[in-house]
Amino acid sequence: MCAGTSATSSRGFVSSFAAISTFGGPTLASAFIRRGLVDEYRLLVHPVILGAGTPFFPQLETPIRLRLTETRRFESGVMYLSYAAA
Repeated sequence: MCAGTSATSSRGFVSSFAAISTFGGPTLASAFIRRGLVDEYRLLVHPVILGAGTPFFPQLETPIRLRLTETRRFESGVMYLSYAAA
């Protein structure tokens, strides 16, 4: 997201695509989440506790309600969780 980009112009740009996948860290994800541009969250949860790091989700003024749409468990213990905006 470019500095000074409004949420309205961002939504117009995003809606011109059938689907957009973004792989990035917490800084990029936070920019999209805060602007309300994320309609699906796909998470891979690894069975390891690191005890440090940057939170992936930003602090928000109001919670974002999600609906679980899919789960998968891999032999390694990794869980795939897919959520849609409720």
